[in-house]
Amino acid sequence: MLEQIGVNRMKKLLAMVISLTLINSYVSAEGFNYDYVQARIGTTNSQATDELYIIEVSKSVHENIALRGGLAYRHGDWNLTGRVKEQTSTQITAEAIFHQELSTNTDILLSVGYSNTDYKSTCVTTAAHYICSASTTRANNHESFGVSLGIRQRLSDNIEAELHYAGVKANNSPTINQVHLSLLKELTSKLSIGANYRWNTNRNDFDQSEIVIRRKF
Repeated sequence: MLEQIGVNRMKKLLAMVISLTLINSYVSAEGFNYDYVQARIGTTNSQATDELYIIEVSKSVHENIALRGGLAYRHGDWNLTGRVKEQTSTQITAEAIFHQELSTNTDILLSVGYSNTDYKSTCVTTAAHYICSASTTRANNHESFGVSLGIRQRLSDNIEAELHYAGVKANNSPTINQVHLSLLKELTSKLSIGANYRWNTNRNDFDQSEIVIRRKF
């Protein structure tokens, strides 16, 4: 279903994984928690997504498996000659996360996910002689499938990082390969705050940055 990830890119991922693994200060013996709710607020360098809001819930269903579901809302607007366009979208996501402990401080992760997105685009004429082809267009049930390989590493008593290399396949489009990087700092035993950053390694230039707030169950 997804195109095979290139050998060179896999070598780069493994090099980054090894680098994170070697950054290993003293940490407690407690393993990672996969039961949480989190909010993500961010933006991208795409004019169609100036702002995004995501809520996700993750729950362990096995000692090595967690399921995560989410709901996202995105909005963007931009100017064309004599026109203003706006796009909004709502998306539901479902993901299975397989995690295996490599050490007290490190888990290896394999994730398989699905998303379904509804888009709405509007166009408003702002100058004479410029006409929108349609004032409102909709595209519903836009499906995507993804798989990622990653690592979750505790860097200190209250800081952890995740690094993933992912492939995303949307309908009949070619596979998009991405790198996802996340840092989280524990504020209390239940509450953490951090940042996510992801970017494409092929096809169109794309950067997405987010602030994350996570609360453990």
